[in-house]
Amino acid sequence: MRALVLYIKDLSIKNELFNILYSLIGNHSKHIENKGMDIFYHNYDNDDEIRSLFYSLSTEFMISIKGYYSRNLDIERLNEEINLITPLLNNAEFDIYNIKTIIPYFKDNNDKKKLLNYIISNSGISKEFIKEFAECDLNVSLASKRMFVHRNTMIYKLDKFYEISSFDLRHFVDTYLLYSLIVY
Repeated sequence: MRALVLYIKDLSIKNELFNILYSLIGNHSKHIENKGMDIFYHNYDNDDEIRSLFYSLSTEFMISIKGYYSRNLDIERLNEEINLITPLLNNAEFDIYNIKTIIPYFKDNNDKKKLLNYIISNSGISKEFIKEFAECDLNVSLASKRMFVHRNTMIYKLDKFYEISSFDLRHFVDTYLLYSLIVY
């Protein structure tokens, strides 16, 4: 199960827009409204197409759409993610976000801590691991020596973390985003 969280300012066009969305995505399982946001749970798996779809709808209807899409497949984690993200959409600019692109909108340190804990939960990776890996300039060999972890184990942990969180610590931007949550 995946989710789209949408905020549409122009309520007069909302029903027509949702009808088009239902016909295009088609395999949605449910739609709920929560705190002024519309949440669509669906099984559509191409994030780039979802993002393009909303840009097209925004242009076609000449409206601003603010949204968030999640790649999370676990319904419990998905709901936890939505609860963390939904308040931020109120302060974000009109755009379509995912967990990586919404991080800069986290200003409150408690919210940053909650998001970081959400991202690393059930991953086998700790804040200290991310911090040390970043401070080793994303060098797997150097980080494995400093952390007294076998290099293959380090690679396995990085792969597993990417699989669970969609953050690839071997890429600078992903590591930077998480590092910025740690050193708040």
